[in-house]
Amino acid sequence: MKRHRRTGTECASCSRTVREDQKVCVCGVATPYMTHEERVQYEVAQWRAYQERAQSA
Repeated sequence: MKRHRRTGTECASCSRTVREDQKVCVCGVATPYMTHEERVQYEVAQWRAYQERAQSA
């Protein structure tokens, strides 16, 4: 992720600017501003949503 002066970083997925107070980019990708605990919760939620979609397909 590229660092922008005073505005945050650039999302690796969509290249939009991500502010330091954003935990998830508008495109849905986790940002480096998440704590470890937040990242774990995010990853588990993503996995559960995937499992739900896979079972209903």
